[in-house]
Amino acid sequence: MQRGSENPVSARDSLLRAARDVFFEDGYQKASLRKIGKLAGTSQTAIYYYFVDKQDVLFTLIDDFTNHFANKLTTTFASGRNPREQLANMISAQLDLLLENSKDIKILSQDKGHLSEIQQRLIRSKEKTVVTIYRACLNEWRKAGGLTGIDSTVAAFTVIGAINWLYQWYSPDGLLSWETVKKSMVRQLLQGFGESADGKPAFEEVGVMETAN
Repeated sequence: MQRGSENPVSARDSLLRAARDVFFEDGYQKASLRKIGKLAGTSQTAIYYYFVDKQDVLFTLIDDFTNHFANKLTTTFASGRNPREQLANMISAQLDLLLENSKDIKILSQDKGHLSEIQQRLIRSKEKTVVTIYRACLNEWRKAGGLTGIDSTVAAFTVIGAINWLYQWYSPDGLLSWETVKKSMVRQLLQGFGESADGKPAFEEVGVMETAN
């Protein structure tokens, strides 16, 4: 590909899509820029027009995903009539995010350690944003009289970790439908918080919003 012969945005996005597939299948260490370029329909040399090196490609993928993750939960947190419903909506949104971005979750979980220390600090700061959003919701629930004996920070990490671990065992082609998994996860995670501020069981059906793709 000659420099300037292709739309920079579409070419970059094509390379990132190819890199996501290669990192997901091969892992960062075994992944090659040659394979990424071939899958994207371009040359290895052309990759350096958009990225410094393979590590820069990995950082861009992870950075884009963590930005999307934080923005999604920030928007979702604003929904819901009370903290209990807000939390249910956030869990639902994160579950859908995982289904739509399962490759990104695996790459983030398994390959983040290959980033530079500066890059890792940047990603951690955005991951902390996600924890902060969950913790803010849980603290609001506590102020309303719920979450007796439950630490908000521990609860936030528990919810995030339980959902992110799904990539290890859930398959869209498996016996369990996504609707079953999603409903069970929302109910089970909410159940762990016991009684709600209004005295109703936390796992009682709530109006979980439908998250848009």
